[in-house]
Amino acid sequence: MLSGSKETAGLTTAHAARLPFWLTSLVDPARQVIRYTVPGGLAVLFAVATYATFRVLWGVTLTEIEALTRVTTSVTAIAASVPVGFVIYQVYYWSYSPLVRRRYVTRDRGAEVLKGLDDDVLARLRTLLDARLDVDRSHRQASTGLARALRLLELDHEAMRSRYPASADGSRPTNAELRAIYRENWFENWDVFRSLLDLLHTHGHGEELKREFVSLSDIYHSLGASRAAVAAGWLVAFVYLPVAHHADFFANPAASVLGAVITASSTLAIAYVLHRTRHATWKTAVGSIQFGLRWCVATSDGFQAVLRASQPASEHASDSGPALAPLS
Repeated sequence: MLSGSKETAGLTTAHAARLPFWLTSLVDPARQVIRYTVPGGLAVLFAVATYATFRVLWGVTLTEIEALTRVTTSVTAIAASVPVGFVIYQVYYWSYSPLVRRRYVTRDRGAEVLKGLDDDVLARLRTLLDARLDVDRSHRQASTGLARALRLLELDHEAMRSRYPASADGSRPTNAELRAIYRENWFENWDVFRSLLDLLHTHGHGEELKREFVSLSDIYHSLGASRAAVAAGWLVAFVYLPVAHHADFFANPAASVLGAVITASSTLAIAYVLHRTRHATWKTAVGSIQFGLRWCVATSDGFQAVLRASQPASEHASDSGPALAPLS
């Protein structure tokens, strides 16, 4: 996913109808500004705090640091928070991928939400949307070291091999092939979930669910971007200091090492809190979205008619699990 525009594509029709036209045209840009201001402001704050910490440890008082006392500098820092936040968001979305290096993966949020639907509904959605729609769990919690503390996920190769047939020559799928399949499923499941929300809304249901989803998605991604922002702010200041204050940085090695330890520890602590909060936000959200989605699907007569017209390829499709094609 390269941008969040598809997830937060504006107000629903019914909600917009309750607001004046001039106000509805301002709501989305205002939300975008707020969204960028939070991570941008955090990046600027951590950069300034890191800079000030080193200068104080070198024997300079806060009142003697010109960057903190100039009004123009303060105004510039506040104004810079929006474009800085925009850039951080683009980097965050660019790096937001189903695969993390060679071992870890990000959670399949689409599968987690769609897993709450009845098997018959899933089978008909596969036919309607011509999608694989593999919503079974494909990852597990990392069990060792720092990866476990950060609640990172790794691909469960054996669980996936049990669901995907061997190729024509009888060979089992390799780890690389399973990662490629997981990547395809990750994007497809999310696209199906968004399409399902749009289909329900088209048939007069899911307005509140879509609004809740947009809000929770904003929070989830804001926490992710903010986590990246605190690290970026610290890194910029840490690189800038030995360049702009070369003499002080190397003339006071003990103070410089202490400053690095204090600022790096603080940055890691805040980033960890944001990381765990992001995880808790989605864990709380997935249950309410699952129940809301099931209710909307069950009570939408128009959507049910569409599903009934989408007869699965097999009458027993709901019992056989996802229609997974052999590897070519």
